[in-house]
Amino acid sequence: MQLEELDNHKLFAYCGLYCSSCSVYNLSQEDPSKLQAIANRLNQSIEETRCNGCRSDKVSLHCSSCELKDCAISRGINFCSECSDYPCDELKSFQSRMPHRAELFESLDFLKNHSLEEWEAKMVADFSCCDCGTINSPYNISCRKCAAIPGSPFIERNLEKIKQQLGILMK
Repeated sequence: MQLEELDNHKLFAYCGLYCSSCSVYNLSQEDPSKLQAIANRLNQSIEETRCNGCRSDKVSLHCSSCELKDCAISRGINFCSECSDYPCDELKSFQSRMPHRAELFESLDFLKNHSLEEWEAKMVADFSCCDCGTINSPYNISCRKCAAIPGSPFIERNLEKIKQQLGILMK
C-alpha cells in the first residue's frame, strides 16, 4: 500500500516520529484552551502553534522550518531511513536533543523492514495507555484520559530521560 492511500498518512513524520503522539497535534484536535496555554508558553499565537500533522497543510511554527522534512521532500523519499545518507549527522543531532526522539532510529529501522500498516500499529502500541488505549504524548507520564501510570510503554522505557526533560527530581 502506498503512503498516501493510508487514512492517517499525514501523521507519519519524515523523521520517523508519529504525530498522533504529539501534544500539540492532540490539543489542536481536541482542546483549544490547552493549545492556547502551550501557545502562550511558546510566545506564539494559537494559529502558529496549531498542527494537523507533518504531512498536512497546517503544521506548527516549530515544524514549519523542519530541515529533515525539506531534505526528504527534495530527495523524493517518504522517510529518512530511505536515504542513502541515513543516518545523517542532522538526524543524529535531532534525535539526541529531546527524549521524545529517544527511539527514533528504532522507528525508522522498523519502517525499513515492515509495512506502513505494521509501523503504525507499532506506534499506536508504543504510545497508547495500556489501561484505556488513549494515545499519549511521550511527556504524559500519566495517561491524559484515565491517569494510569505510565501513560504508555514508550514512557515506561524512557521515563528517566523524560523526567529529566520535564525537570522532575529523580530519586
